[in-house]
Amino acid sequence: MASKTEMNVINISRKDCPVVQVTVYKDRAQVSCCLEVELKEGVQELHITDFVEIEEDSIRVEGKGNATIAEVSFQSEVTQEDESAIEGKEKALQDELKLLKQELENLKIPSKKEVIGKEKKLLDDFFNRAARTGIAPGNDETTSNVELAGSFLGGVREYITEYRTINYNLISDLQELEKKEEEMKKDISVIEGKLRDLRGNREPSDRKRECIVVLDSPKVSTIELTVSYVVFSASWIPSYDLRMFTDKGNLKLFYYGLITQFSGEDWNDTKIFLSTAEPSFGGNIPEIPITHLSVMEPYRPILKGASFRAPEYSDVHLMSGCSALRGFALDDFSQSLEFAEVKVVDKTTSTSYEIARNSSIPSDNNPHKVTVAILDYEPELSYVTVPKASPNAFLRAKVVNTSAFMLLAGESSIFLDNSFIAKAILQSAAPKEEFTCSLGVDPSVRVTYKPIIKMRSSSGILAKTESNLYEQVIEVKNLHDKSVNVLVQDSLPKSTRDKIKVNLLSPVVDPKHPEKSDVRLTKFNAVEWDLTIASMATKEVVLKYSVDHPANITVESTAATISQSI
Repeated sequence: MASKTEMNVINISRKDCPVVQVTVYKDRAQVSCCLEVELKEGVQELHITDFVEIEEDSIRVEGKGNATIAEVSFQSEVTQEDESAIEGKEKALQDELKLLKQELENLKIPSKKEVIGKEKKLLDDFFNRAARTGIAPGNDETTSNVELAGSFLGGVREYITEYRTINYNLISDLQELEKKEEEMKKDISVIEGKLRDLRGNREPSDRKRECIVVLDSPKVSTIELTVSYVVFSASWIPSYDLRMFTDKGNLKLFYYGLITQFSGEDWNDTKIFLSTAEPSFGGNIPEIPITHLSVMEPYRPILKGASFRAPEYSDVHLMSGCSALRGFALDDFSQSLEFAEVKVVDKTTSTSYEIARNSSIPSDNNPHKVTVAILDYEPELSYVTVPKASPNAFLRAKVVNTSAFMLLAGESSIFLDNSFIAKAILQSAAPKEEFTCSLGVDPSVRVTYKPIIKMRSSSGILAKTESNLYEQVIEVKNLHDKSVNVLVQDSLPKSTRDKIKVNLLSPVVDPKHPEKSDVRLTKFNAVEWDLTIASMATKEVVLKYSVDHPANITVESTAATISQSI
């Protein structure tokens, strides 16, 4: 191989190599750019400069043409502007700052503002004296009129006109001077800031990043190289539009990707891929952590002057949720045993989505929307109402993901017959998996939660028992021109004390075979009714129960919301 001094060195800026493809992950992106290189015969070095901050180990180079890639390396080194150039800029700024400060000082010695102010005061005083001398009161105390000569009145008018002109000019000069003084102070502040920045640049503040490719060509030729690397300042999240057309029973799902990047380079007219892979987790299979158990001893404070004594071992206690164990064997570990927080996260197979059209994603740290797919579904529609919490009927769609796309959890905008309804979170769904989404409130299904009826009675002679009977009526009316299915939910109180008995009187449920009935009692103590309501029809359901307890106690009720899938 030829020595480095004999090698032909080719320098190309990364900025002159167009980005042709980008694969965006959840926390990074892989960028591929393309360039053509004219090679001479023999070994030569290609220096690709002006890289942004990248993952240095991720750089890869592939090529097409009559040459061999002998070596690829990436180097990053701190650069510093030449000291003489910095000193020259600093001296120029200092001279400019000195000149400005001198001009500002000239406004103060003597102060031009003071001179103009004195001139204006002198003019005002002269006008006042002239006005007083022009009044000639008579010697007689009864004289009430002042006679002025006609020539004097003409002189006064001329003087007033001249006074107004001179006064306006003085005021204008004063305002102009104040404006100039303010501008000079701003210029001084700007130059002082530049000086601070320049002096700060004496510290290493930039890096020279370049990729060096050693190429061996048997003859003069032109080759095409593709350089790929990973940047971290990029990510994407899913976003959806759910558009339900009730007359056709069709649901259109617009699947978008919101891409954000501030890598320092723009991706213009580039092929975009969105990947669901999470490379940040790495490729190593984790090792199984070992849990150590030791004997727990009661805490005994060590008194001053007392000698340390090893703890006496007793029974072993296994405590769940304990953040630390006190009392260890001498050969055990000395730190506290910490219990890691457990998080449940849905994991799916990695998928990459190709965006149909080339896109431009600038490096501005703002989300940019690209369309992944437009999917058509035929959902199973029904309504859900929980009138105790909200007297509304919510349209619900059960959908089977018949597409080849993995739907990731993300925010969705819901449109019902082209009218925006609300925003909701769409849960993840793999291909062929069923998912449920809410399509908002439908005002054409009216729900009335009538006031509860309460009746009280007591029984017993010695140990009196108090019984309270409750009756709740729920009315649902369908204003559509077709029948609808409605799931009605209401809560049955649940006793936390043996002395308080709750008895469900109506409806009658079959606890052994709830799937065969239109009425059921769930494990969350909710009563559910499956109703089919014809067009313009109304149905009522009744929840009736009793609460029995000793008469000498007072029952306290507290409400709690339990999240459940419906």
